[in-house]
Amino acid sequence: MSETPCEYASKGRLSVQVPRFLVTGVLNTAVGLSIIFGMKFGLGSSVVTANAVGYGAGLLLSFFLNRSWSFSSTASIRRSLPLFMLVVAVAFALNILVITGASALGAPYVLAQLAGVVVYSSLVFVGSRHVVFVHQT
Repeated sequence: MSETPCEYASKGRLSVQVPRFLVTGVLNTAVGLSIIFGMKFGLGSSVVTANAVGYGAGLLLSFFLNRSWSFSSTASIRRSLPLFMLVVAVAFALNILVITGASALGAPYVLAQLAGVVVYSSLVFVGSRHVVFVHQT
């Protein structure tokens, strides 16, 4: 009997988890931006309100897609959601440090931003894989 895709991913195969994590990132970015633009331009919301709602929706989508699809986790939401938010907060802080540090060293902003994205995404993946969505046996 062959494994289902979720069973395959649940065994921790990077070849499945990494592409799913990347697709999840694209989807949560698209949803977040759609909400931000819809609220700002369609509803006339403030930039702060639109971004807060858009980012919040994107983070929740990221959490649930990564939990169920990328990492096929059965960890409780009560335990894993706060850990996910902590991982994201730490990754965001390091992202800002990389961007400001690279900029201070003379790197063009676009390159500094790209370096920050790589650091942020890598840390969220590693934290999700090894801390947030660890399989309990």
